[in-house]
Amino acid sequence: MAETITVAELQHDARRILERIDREGKPLLVTQRGRGRAILLGLEAHERQRQEMERLRVVALVEAGRRAVAEGRTRSMEEVRQAFKRRWKKPRRARR
Repeated sequence: MAETITVAELQHDARRILERIDREGKPLLVTQRGRGRAILLGLEAHERQRQEMERLRVVALVEAGRRAVAEGRTRSMEEVRQAFKRRWKKPRRARR
């Protein structure tokens, strides 16, 4: 669990707290009146987290594709082309 600081502590010494986040790379839970209000996370840690989430999303998509193939839920290229044409067909303008 993340360490906690109060909003008052953050207001009082924001620079020191931000330096601490950068140095330690750990998130801080900001509380107000005893309740969690926000998580402070360094930029590098946030970027690592974002990249990991994207990697997991790609892995999930690949696995879904593998399951679809194993279950026989596939289409021919011609079926895909026809579906694409139907979906993106531009409506004709009415003549005056």
